[in-house]
Amino acid sequence: LCCVAAPLRAQTVAMEAVVAVVDDDIVLASEYQYRLKQVTENLERQKVQQMPPQEVLARQVLDRLILERIQLQMAERAGVQISDAQLNEAIGTMAAQNGLTLEQFKTSLESQGESYAALRNQVRQEMTLQRVQQGAQGGAGKVAQFRVISFGFKLSDNCDRNDDFMFGKSIE
Repeated sequence: LCCVAAPLRAQTVAMEAVVAVVDDDIVLASEYQYRLKQVTENLERQKVQQMPPQEVLARQVLDRLILERIQLQMAERAGVQISDAQLNEAIGTMAAQNGLTLEQFKTSLESQGESYAALRNQVRQEMTLQRVQQGAQGGAGKVAQFRVISFGFKLSDNCDRNDDFMFGKSIE
């Protein structure tokens, strides 16, 4: 008997780079690059005379992504939820503001290469963030501590790569 072992072939799997760890969540390089592109395009579309230097803009985008992650974690811990009815109403309002029915709005999104499901997720996230921000303006509350680690990016001039941040949490 002769046994011939088949050679094992290792599969190469591309791993996405992580640019920041925010407590129990991460910010992926693709999210960061996508958001940076969106912000840059919006500024160009608005014909901003004095664009900030790319390094400053990049840092601001990363800071914003990290803050959003922290606020979403605060919302989750506080049990903040956006119902499907609230979400549908908000998207219906968006469609109406564009002079479209919901079906026309969906079709318009898809014709621009955008996903309706992705839009729903984005709007739900933005509504959740608004609720957290409104709650934070309401006064004193519990304090939540989050661990933020950035990889290859300096968050701000007076912030190391591994810092603890304290945020007031006043969502009841």
